[in-house]
Amino acid sequence: MNIKGLSTNGLKLLYTTIASALAEDDALPANAKKYGVREYPDWRQQADAIEAELVSRKEGFAPIAW
Repeated sequence: MNIKGLSTNGLKLLYTTIASALAEDDALPANAKKYGVREYPDWRQQADAIEAELVSRKEGFAPIAW
């Protein structure tokens, strides 16, 4: 995904969605994870890329507590 072409609001929405999916997964038993946020590294990679882009744009955001 080319995140540089996304709007700041779009990046924040994607980042918030990743945080929500992580929270939802964490609330479920180990055998019932809905999204696999901790199991699939691409979730973290995307979140890290979005964070870096938001920092480069000097935008505030609440970091995900991994």
